Amino acid sequence: MKKNSQIIRAFVAVPIPEHVKQLAAETGAGLLNSTKELKLVKLENFHLTLAFIGDVETDLLEGSFNALEEFASSMPSIHVEFSRIGSFPSVIYLKTSIGERELVELSKGVRRILVSHELPFDPKPFKGHLTIARLRNRRKKAKEFLKAYAMDTRFRIDFKVESFAVIQSELTARGPIYTTLGEFHLVD
Repeated sequence: MKKNSQIIRAFVAVPIPEHVKQLAAETGAGLLNSTKELKLVKLENFHLTLAFIGDVETDLLEGSFNALEEFASSMPSIHVEFSRIGSFPSVIYLKTSIGERELVELSKGVRRILVSHELPFDPKPFKGHLTIARLRNRRKKAKEFLKAYAMDTRFRIDFKVESFAVIQSELTARGPIYTTLGEFHLVD
């Protein structure tokens, strides 16, 4: 590790516009009215993860910024729509119904750059989703919650992905604090 470099926790994600955050929060609040079993994600923490890096040296991460900028400038903006709810074991999220294929390509391009700069990342396949809530009791299954409370939830939230960002995540007792380290704009 270089003398001025430090270890941080980071990920690459699509920032979510304010109006989309509000609509997503309203969808989550509607679910929360059904039960107190959910903990909603804070508005400032909404994002669409392209690659989770984890612990990394800042110098190594910043060394990828020029390549990420070049890649972003070759990618067109993406129309994304959320209109369904999905779940992971203890997570409730909004699923992409439009734009998934394009987001997969964006994620693959970002991950190729991370590999070329020897940056670690979680290799799980990309799945376009916006986490809106977590079950308070992690032993319960979110899928069962959805069957009981959210089968008829209908909504349509759409927006244009115009950039992605490298974000530092500092874990605290009050929840994560996110800081954008670099933002890379797609072609409009």
